[in-house]
Amino acid sequence: MLVLVTNELKNMQVGLCYDCRHARTITSDRGSSFIMCQYSAVDSTFPKYPRLPVFSCAAYLPTNDPLRTSNS
Repeated sequence: MLVLVTNELKNMQVGLCYDCRHARTITSDRGSSFIMCQYSAVDSTFPKYPRLPVFSCAAYLPTNDPLRTSNS
């Protein structure tokens, strides 16, 4: 049950990016986490690091793999 509550909380904090195909979680060497929009590489009108939570996005594509991570 705790996992479900944690996932719901993350979804509210991040918004659409939580399960978007273009979103990646980037973790810095200092442990800070950021959401990077990979669609920004295709269309420069999209911010590389969007202000969260994102409630509306023309590039939103849902996926079954929420917030994949990458280390920088």
